[in-house]
Amino acid sequence: MPRVLPGTPPRDWTLAGGAVELALAAGLVHPATHRTSARATALFLAAVFPATVKMAHDWRHRSTLAKALAYAGLPLQVPLNLWARKAAGTADR
Repeated sequence: MPRVLPGTPPRDWTLAGGAVELALAAGLVHPATHRTSARATALFLAAVFPATVKMAHDWRHRSTLAKALAYAGLPLQVPLNLWARKAAGTADR
């Protein structure tokens, strides 16, 4: 959790992130907002990557399955971000 906003429960950050993901997904469906949403998705994925790494690190003492799922998500961020950039038409810029 960012220290710049003390007192904000981590669960609130999780819920807010999920809401952003749903909004971005909805934007990808509509042709009028597809390109903008794809760009925002690429930025969002890059912005939350440090939190994804931290979560995987924090889960290092959990069950083997939980650790595997947490660490498996890390390399998946690369193709997801590349896909979002391609969908936005900015992959080769």
